[in-house]
Amino acid sequence: MSPTPAPLDGRTAPGHAEPEPAYLIARILLAGGFVFSGINKLLDFTGATAEMAHHDLPFPALMAAAVIVTQLGGSALLIWPRTSWIGAGWLAGFTAMATLIAHAPWNDAGPIALPQSVIFLQNAGILGGLLLALAIGARAPAARLIERLRG
Repeated sequence: MSPTPAPLDGRTAPGHAEPEPAYLIARILLAGGFVFSGINKLLDFTGATAEMAHHDLPFPALMAAAVIVTQLGGSALLIWPRTSWIGAGWLAGFTAMATLIAHAPWNDAGPIALPQSVIFLQNAGILGGLLLALAIGARAPAARLIERLRG
C-alpha cells in the first residue's frame, strides 16, 4: 500500500509527520554559503569589485553590489518559509550564472582545470538543492492560486 501524498496546500496529510523542521534545516544549510560569501564581499567591497573585474564583468562595483544583494536577500527569502521558493529561484539563477562565468572548467587550462571542475560540480549539486527547495516551496502558493482560479 502506498503512502498518502501530502496535500499541495502546505498542510500535513493525516498520518504523516510534519516535515517543516527538516525543510527549515535544509534551507538554512543551502543559504549558509551564500550568507558567508555575501558578508565577506560586503566587508571587503574592494576585493569583491576586483573579483568582478577579474571576470571581465561590466560595471564591477555595481555587479559586486548586485551579488551582495542577491546572496544576502536571496538567502533571507530562502530561509523564510512563505518566500522560500522565491529565494530558491533567485539563488538558483545566480548560481547557474556564477558557475558558468567563474567556474567553468572548459575556460581554464593547466593545473587549475581540475579544481574548477570540482567547484563546478559542487555548484551543480547546490543548484539541484535550490531547485528542490523551489519545487517544494512553490507547492503551497501554487495550490492557493489554483483554488482562487477555481472560484
